Amino acid sequence: MHIYVLFIFICFSNDKEAILDIIVCNYEQNKDEAKATAALEQFIRENPSHISGYKTLATLKLTLQKYPEAVDTFSRVLEINPTDIDALTFIGTHRDNNIFQH
Repeated sequence: MHIYVLFIFICFSNDKEAILDIIVCNYEQNKDEAKATAALEQFIRENPSHISGYKTLATLKLTLQKYPEAVDTFSRVLEINPTDIDALTFIGTHRDNNIFQH
């Protein structure tokens, strides 16, 4: 039942940070990476310029040790905001690390 409540909340809420928080809390509670990834990707499709959505997805990818995908997602952050300190720090720190290569 809570999935339907989450869906309704996502569809009708204007508070984008609250939506991201719910997605993260749901993942932390259920550890369902597929649902969390799908929810974040849907959030990004509906809010393509909302940087926090990309950062949340990138952090999930790091947690799941999907390093090339994390790099790609942080790169998308830089396409929106080339001066984003979190993305610049991550990319700059890890660009020479072999586990982050495709």
